[in-house]
Formats: sequence, C-alpha cells, structure tokens
Amino acid sequence: MPERKDETTPRERAMLDSALDCIVAMDSQGRVTEFNPAAERVFGYTAEEAIGQSMGELIVPPSLREAHHEGLSRNVSGAAPRILDQRVEIVGMRADGTLIPIELTITRIAGTDPPEYTGYLRDITERVESKEQQRSLERRLVSASDSARRQLARDLHDGAQQRLIAVAMNLQFTRSQLSEDQADLLQELSNASDELLAAVDELRELARGIHPSILSENGLEAAIEVLGRRSSLPVEITYDAPKAPQLTEATAYFVASEAFANIARHSGASKVMVSVHVAGDELHLKISDDGDGGASAQPGGGLAGLDDRVRAIGGSMALSSPPGEGTTLEAFLPCE
Repeated sequence: MPERKDETTPRERAMLDSALDCIVAMDSQGRVTEFNPAAERVFGYTAEEAIGQSMGELIVPPSLREAHHEGLSRNVSGAAPRILDQRVEIVGMRADGTLIPIELTITRIAGTDPPEYTGYLRDITERVESKEQQRSLERRLVSASDSARRQLARDLHDGAQQRLIAVAMNLQFTRSQLSEDQADLLQELSNASDELLAAVDELRELARGIHPSILSENGLEAAIEVLGRRSSLPVEITYDAPKAPQLTEATAYFVASEAFANIARHSGASKVMVSVHVAGDELHLKISDDGDGGASAQPGGGLAGLDDRVRAIGGSMALSSPPGEGTTLEAFLPCE
C-alpha cells in the first residue's frame, strides 16, 4: 500500500480533518491522494485503504466508471472541461457497495502539472429523501383533489342535474294539461321550463369543467378528441399511447384544455397539432400551433398553475414560443 505523501502544513491538515464535507483528491492517473475523515465516515474506507487506489474503482459506481475515466482523460489532455467547478448531483458508492446520492464539485489544483484534482463531496441522502417525501405529499394532494373533482362532477350529474331535469319535465307535463285559453299561464310555464333546461346546460358545462365524464369513462384519447371537436380551429391529433394512470391522464387533459383555450384566445393560429405517445416511462403530450408565438407562462396564470400541477406528480413542462413561429407546449408525465 502506497504511503500518504503529506505535504500539507499542520494548519491545512487540521482544516482537512475538521471539514464536515468529504474532501478527496486524485492525481492525473486517477489515484487517490487525499481522503479526509469525513470521506472515511461517508464511504466506509480508511484513508490508508483509499490512498493510492483508483478513484473510479473506489467510490464511483460501475455504471459511471466509463464516463469518469473518459472525463479524466479529456481533462488531462487539455480538452475543455465539462463538470469542473460546478455543483452536480450524482451517485457515489460506499465500501459495502451501497449507492448514495452525493453533491459533487471538482476543481483542478492550481500549479499542478500533470494536473491533480480535488473533489468536494456531500452526502445528500436526507435532502433527496426530503424532496421525495415532498413530491409524494404533493402527488397525494393532487390525487385527492382529482378524486374530489370526480366525486363533485358525479354528484352534480347524478343529483342536482337530474332533479332539475325532473322539474322541467313536470312543468312540461303540467303545461300539456292546460287548455289553450290559459295562454298567459302556458307562456309562464314554457318560460320556466326553458330556464330550467338552460340551467341544466350550464350545470353540465360546470361539471365538465370540474372533471369531464368522458375522461373517466373512455380515457384520455376520447377526451382530447372531444376537445378537438369543440375547438374553433382545425385540430390534427396523433395518439399512440396505452392507457395511463388516472392521475396522469387527468393532468394531461387539463394541460390540453388550457392550451386549446389559450390558442383560441391569443395565438392567431390557423390550426392546432396534438401528439400523444409514450417514451420510456413517460407520457409525452405535445401541442403546437402555427400562430404568432411570443407566449409565456405568467406568474399566477393558467400555464403557471398547470406547471405546478405537472411538477406535483413528478412531471415537467416545456414551452417554446419564438415570435412569429408559433407555440409548442410539451408535458412529460410519469406513467408508473
């Protein structure tokens, strides 16, 4: 085992030994030259075990070793660095083979030729777990909200809407029993029946906005086709995706619904293109138009709210809208 060549002063050694973050250095061959006590605690090796070993074989997971060696070779040869002097989140490997999330910053040690490097590593397991717990909570909240929306839509359809229809039918029946010489009363009953039916239509639209029944009954493809038929612009739909989880399909529907509304109001477009397919474990929804472009997600606006909803279930959104070149909105939603 190579011995540690400690050229640090007592003060520098004390700083390394007392650092809370892992400080690991390596030479141009990728061999470990420094392994402070924090690194010992996190990765499970003693400094004596680590010094002189290949960094790639020591704490880099097998899946990342090729990239590690290629990156080192690039930097040693003088090529432009890719991750030097940046904070990146990556995965490290402990002595027992377990993988842990780490935050990594690599710097080149000044004045070294051939170059040597120092890595500053921080175990971010608690941060990652906290983020995952937050995402899990957000997903549960969105799921609970969607369940409540579906229940409210069903209640409106099966309860208030049906009762209003029954009252309208009773009014029509009563009107049919009256004689023609009761013209004023006939007109009043007719007006009341018309008002009730108009209220039923408004209630139906309200229920559809809360949660469209076709989405629950026939799925996302049918729901998007209905949006397309209602659009004031021609809509081309390409749909190539199996049934996705209910929460994913509901989120995709509301993204599409908001996009259609924005296109109709603001874009100046002549047509809309919709594409839905699955890539890996994600549902990819893409909505494009040939309008004026220049769209943006304003704080507090509909698109910003949708972005929050998409992120809450672990997805992401992207908006591209160069002036004069139309607008493309994409949503990437988890299918698991």
